[in-house]
Amino acid sequence: MHIYPIFIPRMGCPFHCIYCRQEDFSSVHQTPFSVLTEQLRDFCSLHRQEEKQIAFYGGTFTGLKEHQRNEYFRLAEPFLDELTSLRISTRPDYLGREELDWCKAHRIRTIEIGVQDFSDKVLRASGRGYDAQTAIAACQRVSEQGFELGIQLLPGLLGFDHESFRESAESLQRLSLRYLRLYPLVVLKGTPIWEMYEQGEYTPLTLEEAISICADYHELADEQGFLVIKTGIPPLEPGIAHAGPYHPALGELVRGELLVRKLTASYKGEQILRLASSDLSVFTGHNGYNRKKLMKRLETCTIRIEPDAALAKGEFRLESA
Repeated sequence: MHIYPIFIPRMGCPFHCIYCRQEDFSSVHQTPFSVLTEQLRDFCSLHRQEEKQIAFYGGTFTGLKEHQRNEYFRLAEPFLDELTSLRISTRPDYLGREELDWCKAHRIRTIEIGVQDFSDKVLRASGRGYDAQTAIAACQRVSEQGFELGIQLLPGLLGFDHESFRESAESLQRLSLRYLRLYPLVVLKGTPIWEMYEQGEYTPLTLEEAISICADYHELADEQGFLVIKTGIPPLEPGIAHAGPYHPALGELVRGELLVRKLTASYKGEQILRLASSDLSVFTGHNGYNRKKLMKRLETCTIRIEPDAALAKGEFRLESA
């Protein structure tokens, strides 16, 4: 699925969340309609024979006034056809019957819900303004009305722990989920949660904790048949002060963790590891982060890593040395 993102930073949001500072992301900015029209024309022309979506991100789309929603629909409408539909991002407490009826009448195919967490404890501590049951009910309504359901989670919010992870994982298993996005919380200077961090009232996840949690969600996705389509926040503007598990290639580090887990379970000692050529960078890039991790988990064993063009991405083969 090709997606053209149109950002509406914080538009329609009822309040400013304690972790949100979208202006610090290099890719999140509003673009004039005249420019968007030209860019959409190029995007649709490039992918004329392919399935694609025009997506509205960064705000609470169903929280917009109806005339604002209509303006954005009119922007996209000339480009909609049998291969081109709309995708929106919103909050679970802004998905009542009226909002869903509007979505159904305006070619919305996919609704991504910024649930952030399915634990009441975490939602309350983070000031999200709704509880887990509200989030679950909204997800169920979206699926029942025939929309593709996407969910966005922020592991590492206030109150996040093993128990809240379990609650979120169990909730995902009960829903008819198609897409999942994972944004381990990165603390940005200028937000209320940054002040809590500086005062010692909040401790963000480490990078390795975030990698492990995201890998757990990826494994759950494989078991349950939904797709993790994004791991990690967009790139930050240069020089932005931050704390927590920020890495510009977090998704690749998570993919490496998943491979390391599979290899550790399969390895029998002194073998050659043959990887898909496209996966070799997972072990050689980022100063060999995942190779070092694999060596540590295999303790005293040695392993030779070689590319194999016959293997598909994510596949590997172990052979006797």
